[in-house]
Amino acid sequence: MKMKTIIRIVLAVLLAGQLVQGQGDLTREKFLSRLLHQSLENFHYSEKKINDNFSIQGFKEYLKVLDYYKRFFIQADIDELKQYLTRIDDGLKQGAMDLMILASQRLQQRIREVTGFYTEILSRPFDFSRLETLELDADKRAYCQDRVELKEYWRKILKYYCLINYVNLVQAQEQKDFSTELKSKARKSVEKSFKSQFARMLQASQNNASQLYFNALVQVFDPHSNYLPPKEKEDFDIETIHKTLWCV
Repeated sequence: MKMKTIIRIVLAVLLAGQLVQGQGDLTREKFLSRLLHQSLENFHYSEKKINDNFSIQGFKEYLKVLDYYKRFFIQADIDELKQYLTRIDDGLKQGAMDLMILASQRLQQRIREVTGFYTEILSRPFDFSRLETLELDADKRAYCQDRVELKEYWRKILKYYCLINYVNLVQAQEQKDFSTELKSKARKSVEKSFKSQFARMLQASQNNASQLYFNALVQVFDPHSNYLPPKEKEDFDIETIHKTLWCV
């Protein structure tokens, strides 16, 4: 019975998306927001209610979807977004997309900034003899306080990836001398990989903004359910990108 209800919700949202195509993206998203609210509220396949508690859980889930490893948002972004912490339920009912719009803008801004970071950082060799630590578990660290801290964190991330790449190159060529040429090759390889990944992330954050937002809210009710917009069914979202490309 639960699965049938979930399917009905997804089909309803899919149909709604088809009906409002061509009326403008924002109008479409507002319509889908109201329909999703009505579907979740009326079908009662979960004991959860659409209230402030739902908003708080939805807010946390949405941040995870956008920046799972806390590698883009800084604390100022989180503080700015928190104005919507208990307003998601009302926004969903009214079709207000303010949180989605602001969060998407900030994420795209940080992705572009980090793109500049890694380009600059990878232009110079790393000192692998320098002992440093890097916390990879997002649950064990806070968001970076500012852009300076964010850049430093990315320097360590890039150094980590370059070191792994460098060691792999050395082992593949069965060399015992740690040449400057291989270090340079490792940096270029990492830069090429990140360039492709960041381009995909930026495109996903622009094209799938509503998908990411609605998915986060639906998962508050059921982690196994997803909002599937008509033309984005096969697209990957930011969370998927992070869990596959950034998983270390």
